[in-house]
Amino acid sequence: MKKQIERFLLSPVYPLLWSIYPILTLFSNNIYQLNFSFLPRPFLFSVFIGIVIFGGTKLFFSTWHKSAFFAMLVILFFGFYGHIKNFLEAKEVSGASLYVFGGGLFIIFFFVFLDKKNKGKFDYPSLAPSINLMIIILLLFPLINMARYYVAKRTAFSSVISNFKELDTANLETLPDIYYIIPDAYARSDTLKEIYHYDNSEFIAQLESADFYVAKCGQSNYPITLLSLTSSLNIDYIPNLNEYFTPENEDILYLFATMRKNIVMEMFHTAGYETIAFATGFPWAEMRNADIFISPPPGKINSFEIVFLQTTIAQVLDDINLVDYENISAERYRERTHLVFDSLPDIAKMPGPQFVFAHILLPHPPFGFDAEGNEISPTEVEFKEGYTNQAAYFNDEILKSIATIKAESETPPIIIIQGDHGPPTDRPDWHLRILNAYYLPAHSDSLYPSISPVNTFRLILNEYFGENYSLFPDKSYKLETNNNYDYTLIENSCEK
Repeated sequence: MKKQIERFLLSPVYPLLWSIYPILTLFSNNIYQLNFSFLPRPFLFSVFIGIVIFGGTKLFFSTWHKSAFFAMLVILFFGFYGHIKNFLEAKEVSGASLYVFGGGLFIIFFFVFLDKKNKGKFDYPSLAPSINLMIIILLLFPLINMARYYVAKRTAFSSVISNFKELDTANLETLPDIYYIIPDAYARSDTLKEIYHYDNSEFIAQLESADFYVAKCGQSNYPITLLSLTSSLNIDYIPNLNEYFTPENEDILYLFATMRKNIVMEMFHTAGYETIAFATGFPWAEMRNADIFISPPPGKINSFEIVFLQTTIAQVLDDINLVDYENISAERYRERTHLVFDSLPDIAKMPGPQFVFAHILLPHPPFGFDAEGNEISPTEVEFKEGYTNQAAYFNDEILKSIATIKAESETPPIIIIQGDHGPPTDRPDWHLRILNAYYLPAHSDSLYPSISPVNTFRLILNEYFGENYSLFPDKSYKLETNNNYDYTLIENSCEK
């Protein structure tokens, strides 16, 4: 074994190890938002490119060790081009792509010049042990993080779900279908006017004319999707869901688990409901444990692969307008959005009861639709225009869906249209203001202007299923730090 390790460290294998380091690091850094199924294809692609580059340098240099050194330089240049370019652009360096491209070529040709100057007599084999050891140590970081995630994901986690109360539906002749529709980052009307000068009063009026109750002072309980949905779907505030969720702990793996295996969907499933959910493109927010999970066919390229290409030399293709990665990514986003709106009428016709969880990434970026729903490239619009365009598109489509759902439902359905949080803004209170609308036939009198997501299903369970859940005080919190369990209370300043 010792001789094999020594032989490995002395070999010129390090270019291939460097070729997989960028993809493993990128995957590891985003592991909470990805499935392991996203990794094999870009991993094999990276290995293939490493082999091609290594083989290509061997055509120009006499020995494998010299070829390995120059292959490593090319691989580093190719693998980190996008990262360095993005860093410079974040520092507002103009012409970042030219600096990175020119700088990378300069470094490579500088070492070629040194090799020629020394007439190829440099001892390249002596570099192998230290470079191999360095890259092996670097690879340990993403690999350990991935292994830790894999083990933790399969470790039993006791959350509030283990204590949920089964619904008594014996006395209900016909159960209503329930549609929980989450337009991501959809703001409250007053915030839309203040931030974007966008008037959606006509949309609100149309909802109200369709017998929806629109909470005038609606706020989310938390400012990010993970916290907001975990709370609303488990009918409680985050700290109450598990003793682990305290500021002393920062790991969010169990938070994802608590969101996906939640009380609300489990409760209705046990009561005889068929649970239905949709793909969002963000695996961490997808309820794949639903009875029916609706997703478009796999595309030629997924969102993670696009992000990976944007961190490599392939970003040059976008820089010179040969490809538009943002629009390629938006195409999958458009497919998933169309799939939701196209599927809702069919779901309404299905024999019930159904619990439908539809997390729709509108008006959240990428901005792949204009106000009429036509396809556009996200690079064509600024945030304000893109956001309001997609809000208008959502308004039109959801009104059509509501009309169809109501017309096709034998029993009047329950429909909740609720933003998970508001748009990004420097004002924490604006970031919490949400669209919060309810269609609760014969039960809307129990609603009130400041109702928040944590009380949504508590109220529905009480009104429709005879439960006796106390309603919590409606509180909203901002994140004090990057710790997802460290909150500060934000008062609701809305005049009720």
